[in-house]
Amino acid sequence: MRFSLFVVVVTGWCLGSCTPSPRPARSPQLHDSLEYYFTVANDDSTALQTRRRAADRARVLTEKLPKDSTYVKNVLRVANRYWNTQEYKFSDQLSRKAYRLAKNRRQFVELGKACSYLSDYQDLIQREDSAFFYRLESKNAYEKLPYTHKNYPDALRLCAFFKYRNNDYYGTQRYAYQALKAAKVTGDAKYISDSYLILGLAHFNLGELDSTTYYYTKARLRGLDPTRVMFLDSDIAILLCEKKQYKEAIRLQKQSLAYAKRHAFRDSCRIMLGLGYTLFKSGNLSEGKEIMLKADKALDSLGTIMQIIGNKTNLSEYYAYVGDTLASIRFARSAKQKASEWHLPVDRLNALKRLLLVDKKNRDLLTTEYLSLSDSLQLAERLNRNKFAQIEYQTSELKEQNQQLLTQNQKITIGASSFGVLLLGGLFARHYRARKKEVQLLRERQAADDEIFQLLQQQQEKVEEGRKLEKRRISQELHDGVMGKLSGIRLNLFVLNKRSDPETVSKCLGHIDKIQEVEKEIRSIAYDLENDLFGEDHSFSALLRTLVQTAKEVSTTQFHLDLDAAIQWDAIPNTVKIQLYRVLQEALTNIRKYAQAKTVHITLRQRKQHLWAVVTDDGIGFMPSAIKKGLGLTNMETRIRRHGGNLKVKSAQGRGTTLVFTVPVMKNETRLDDE
Repeated sequence: MRFSLFVVVVTGWCLGSCTPSPRPARSPQLHDSLEYYFTVANDDSTALQTRRRAADRARVLTEKLPKDSTYVKNVLRVANRYWNTQEYKFSDQLSRKAYRLAKNRRQFVELGKACSYLSDYQDLIQREDSAFFYRLESKNAYEKLPYTHKNYPDALRLCAFFKYRNNDYYGTQRYAYQALKAAKVTGDAKYISDSYLILGLAHFNLGELDSTTYYYTKARLRGLDPTRVMFLDSDIAILLCEKKQYKEAIRLQKQSLAYAKRHAFRDSCRIMLGLGYTLFKSGNLSEGKEIMLKADKALDSLGTIMQIIGNKTNLSEYYAYVGDTLASIRFARSAKQKASEWHLPVDRLNALKRLLLVDKKNRDLLTTEYLSLSDSLQLAERLNRNKFAQIEYQTSELKEQNQQLLTQNQKITIGASSFGVLLLGGLFARHYRARKKEVQLLRERQAADDEIFQLLQQQQEKVEEGRKLEKRRISQELHDGVMGKLSGIRLNLFVLNKRSDPETVSKCLGHIDKIQEVEKEIRSIAYDLENDLFGEDHSFSALLRTLVQTAKEVSTTQFHLDLDAAIQWDAIPNTVKIQLYRVLQEALTNIRKYAQAKTVHITLRQRKQHLWAVVTDDGIGFMPSAIKKGLGLTNMETRIRRHGGNLKVKSAQGRGTTLVFTVPVMKNETRLDDE
């Protein structure tokens, strides 16, 4: 089914719930003359002039009241009565007065109502930008009240509908979801139903018919009033017709029409319009034509212009289908003429589209008119979106300014904020014109962020694993080296508790010297932990010599370092140098602890894209097959293999030990980060 029919039937229902309507008065109190005049001014059965005089008298009496907290409420009630008596300008003047007073006194309930009344008037005079501004102001005022306030979901619902009327369907969804959430808190079935309905409208215009059907069904279930259920069933039938489920659509429409006729609803013509079109689309041409012609006559007498135009467009489609081109052209031209008279550009565009299909004689002229109107509508839509976006931004800025007024000078704050609003408003408008491009960039950025996150996560895992290995190495050094030596010294010095002769004291002094060795070893470990060995200010060859020199100072073993002068350390990545340093450090530590060697030779050479290192000692050795790998060998092997290298251990009992390992030094190596 065409979009025009859906707008006529569904949007007409929403407009009825969103346009200003008489607001109920409080119960009269006979002893209170002000209440009496309020009641008379709001009584539809009383003559209009009498009601206006009652509103005038209520205004005079209100001005004599004390200017306390109830004064603003009474000003708003007078504005309400002027509205109901069609004195719209007086209503607007009093609403503005109440707006200023409520804002200064921070009476948020009255501020929200005043903004709502001002929005009604701006909507009446077709100034949608100002109307939307006051709708947002109303919403912001109710936000300062407890979340359960009954007017809050209505303010959100009306903001959603303003967005819908200006074709901002994503903005419509945003406000409608907020309205639905607030309405569920307050438990108001009407606003819950309306929120679902507006969500259905937004999804329909985005081409998501399944979602539209879902939200319309939810709206129907929440529409407890039988009259509202009738209209919702009629609207759901239109969606079923769009999905070619004609049988169920006709059942719902006939059911709704029967209810409307029983209760003498004027809007039964609207249901007939949809039923006739559904019958036509389902193949029941004669009955569909009869109902559409009957609806056409009834609508002309009722004067519901949008439905008249929609039905004439449907009849044009029908006659084109049965081959009566002249009748099709006549109804399409009639729809176009009425749309032009009532300044309804969207309906006029739909009528032009129908004429283009049947009026071949004037196709060139109609095409030019259609393209011109389509371009103007698109331009107006973009301008409205920019305007509404700027209004939303400005109202959010005003909320922040109100908070700042408590602590800052009013004049300075307003001046600075006004400049900021103008500047940022211009930037926002410029940003909005590039919206489609920005959305694409945001998607690409999100994908890149996901990839970066995964890489960072992998890097973090590697860093954590390296830290664990380093902690295990330091733990072993402290436990097997420092703690072992200290335990031995403690046991040897313990004898002083039992014997203190000169010979025993002399022997114990030798053990005291060993404490200095322990101090040097602790100092070496602390130096490694505290200093950035691989920073830019260090020469790697000098670091290796320092490592060997430190080993000499804490041991009686002779260490000899043979470095290939041709190795260009600056060209080797830090990851390679880090692993090389740690493996050599582990190897020398193991030799000091277990080898009992007199001499150790360390040799480093570069073979093309690999570093080749050999560590040989003349210690007691061991049988590799008979000894379980300790923490030191495990650490070395893990570092080398994770970096793509190899480690070989050659040893025999009483013949010393030789470690041979190679490490790749390629520039693009990225498998292991600096740990």
